[in-house]
Amino acid sequence: EIDKDGSSVALTFSDGASNQVAGPTITADKDYYYCVTADEVTAISDPTTYTGWVDPDRKPFVASGIYLRGEVTSWNAIDEWQFSDEGNGVYVLYDKTLTGNFKVADASWSSACNYGSNGTAITMGAPYSLVSGTNDNISCGTGSFVCARIVLTIVNGNATLLLEPNEDATGLTSVYVMGDNNGWNYMDASGELALTETPGVFSGQVTFLQGTDGYSHWMIYQRLGMAGAWGAGDADLTGNNTAGTLVKGTTTTVSTAPGTYVVTFNIVTGEYLLTQIESQPVDLIVKPATALLVPTLPEQVKVLSLNNSLIYYNDQDAVFNGIASAMGKDAVWTKHTLLGKSLNTHWQEGDGMAEDGTPGAKMLVRSQPWSHIILQEQSSLPRTDIETFRANVKRWRDYIREYCPNPNAVIIVPVNWAYSGDWSSYTTFNTTFMTNFLDVASDLGVTLCPVGLAYQDVYDREGSEGTQTWFLDDRHPTLKATYMAACMEYSTIFGVDANTINWAPADLSSSDAEAMRGYASRAMTALATNPVVHTAGTVRVSATLVDQFGMPLNGEINANVSGGGTLDDNLVFTSDGTEGEFTVTVTSGSFTGTSVITVAAPVTTMVVYPAIELSSAKLSHSENFDAMGDGGETGVAAMPTAWRIDRQVANPRVLGRYDQADDNTMYSGGVNLPSNAKNGTWNFGNTAGTDRAVGGITTGVANATRCVNVYAHLLNVDSRKPIQDIVVSYDVEKYRKGSNAAGFDVQLYYSIDGRNWTSAGSDFLTHFDPDSETAGYADVPGETAEVSAVLPTTMAAGCDLYLAWNITLAAN
Repeated sequence: EIDKDGSSVALTFSDGASNQVAGPTITADKDYYYCVTADEVTAISDPTTYTGWVDPDRKPFVASGIYLRGEVTSWNAIDEWQFSDEGNGVYVLYDKTLTGNFKVADASWSSACNYGSNGTAITMGAPYSLVSGTNDNISCGTGSFVCARIVLTIVNGNATLLLEPNEDATGLTSVYVMGDNNGWNYMDASGELALTETPGVFSGQVTFLQGTDGYSHWMIYQRLGMAGAWGAGDADLTGNNTAGTLVKGTTTTVSTAPGTYVVTFNIVTGEYLLTQIESQPVDLIVKPATALLVPTLPEQVKVLSLNNSLIYYNDQDAVFNGIASAMGKDAVWTKHTLLGKSLNTHWQEGDGMAEDGTPGAKMLVRSQPWSHIILQEQSSLPRTDIETFRANVKRWRDYIREYCPNPNAVIIVPVNWAYSGDWSSYTTFNTTFMTNFLDVASDLGVTLCPVGLAYQDVYDREGSEGTQTWFLDDRHPTLKATYMAACMEYSTIFGVDANTINWAPADLSSSDAEAMRGYASRAMTALATNPVVHTAGTVRVSATLVDQFGMPLNGEINANVSGGGTLDDNLVFTSDGTEGEFTVTVTSGSFTGTSVITVAAPVTTMVVYPAIELSSAKLSHSENFDAMGDGGETGVAAMPTAWRIDRQVANPRVLGRYDQADDNTMYSGGVNLPSNAKNGTWNFGNTAGTDRAVGGITTGVANATRCVNVYAHLLNVDSRKPIQDIVVSYDVEKYRKGSNAAGFDVQLYYSIDGRNWTSAGSDFLTHFDPDSETAGYADVPGETAEVSAVLPTTMAAGCDLYLAWNITLAAN
């Protein structure tokens, strides 16, 4: 493209034999693209429509009926993404930028042509084996692959995909440092070097993290996806290297002392220069910020797992149950499986029944006081995208603490393992898994079951040949590997050595069973840094002084604990059995951080409260409260079934909990209520006592009634049909005048558990302006406000819905 400036551009061509041939001259008078040959110049207003030039190295397009289908095509089969059939089982796409998830398939997703992920990550320049008939998508991660060609090869039903990178540096605006600085994540852009004003020179700030030998190892790629490699040349550079020349097309690494540097790279000459930036301490990071420790086991152990195929294969839950029964334990493991899916997919099932009519993951969490909940992540995600993995575990941890009937359920995260086949990367991938799982567990205060360590152990002892016997395919366990993992979960839950287990499945030989118990025992011992070990009553606290770039710094660390146990020199808190909340305080210089550890017992009972039952056959219910009567001499009256009431004394507009609310009102009355009528919950009524209403009287006096809440508990008893478009209609009646200048509000809230509330919005807000006096009415109710609107939620199949009317001042 030539910008118009009235200038002329003389062109010179090479004839392919190092001879220079004079070409035509372009006089640029418009912002046009120009196609130039040795003989002529053609101006093109729209280069996408120009067909006058054909790449002599590209074969003519031949429709194949095979498409790359994914997020880039909205999962449609479109012509621009149809492979060209180049013969002999080779199909090609040219000049494509690939992002998101995708598969290779024909237009009808037929079983004859539907290829997906083999469970490993796809990279530039390496043949990727496709799996026929799988539901698993191939993922580009969070980045994009800029491909000169995408080559599909199908021979005897076996398909491979090759992403050939665009090696042309023309138009590059960034290159990328990849290595220990970003966990060798080839789609991570944190090592980006941007193009400077000097042509071909790129620069940026990169923090190099310490590798296994004390140095940070790295190289440069022209594009994400490992495209256009620039390495050290013939051999990896060791020691501290801050200047030198990289060689294009090599994948050997450079090592540099950890730190933050300004990195400059010249893509023309390959020269690089690293200038270190001085570090300054800025923060003390203490992990976990909070942790729950449950040193005691309930009499009955109830385990729930949210899992995929790694637990589903060979029924690891049933194997565990067999072990527990033989060992005399009252323990049952219930699994909830979504094959090939992540913890986020479990989350997306919703609050009620899943599409297959069985309880979804959230509903299961709410269904019982589980003693242990196992969160199994998708196979490769913890290695390739730690932040998404962290977010998934945190979301479930927080949900369990809020919604499980046993909020003190022990959360266990089993460590994944590398796939078989790529044995050259097996140890590296397992190391990354272990590093990332420890990072997340330490951050969130959860327990690890180090299954991946056992897989690495067998590889270290028996090599790829011995390790392959643990795999049914490239990822799923054989029965003996499932037994080994079940032994580890048993060891994690009960705190015993796996070697003491005396039961194994009948289909497993005694020698294999013994060997698997040995691997399980060694792996449990090897994980000496498990952040939380409930059976030992320990929480391992970590404290790191960091600089302005997040790099760890050396500094003296001092710590103490407020009680409940001891804290050793390694910052391991050991409970003395005292329940309560204890704070570990850590200092380094002028910086201070804390870790709050709650020692608690499991909650084993679950109270089921009466509910107003609704279904597709019974879609309405009404309540007028008249059956409550006037409460007799005491004025205390029982609320209708499934209704409750409470008062909050701390602040206005505070919702309580349905399970802690009262079944009775405190007072009864209604006509000519005095200005000094008692604050609290009331059963209001007319003179005849037949027309009743529930509510309350609030006050501004400290430690007295600041607000009143009226609750109702509903249940959708249908197992499959949700209840939608829920219309809630009610009258708000006023039985006493109030002169508070703020006025008074009644706001409706809703909840799925009667504890965590969401406002129903302005359609369900009733406001009363202040009166000139505080006094009762001779005729009641004195005012009535009618409300009717659609509630902004649904009742999922089999799910509860709680309503709460909050009665309070309109402002503090």
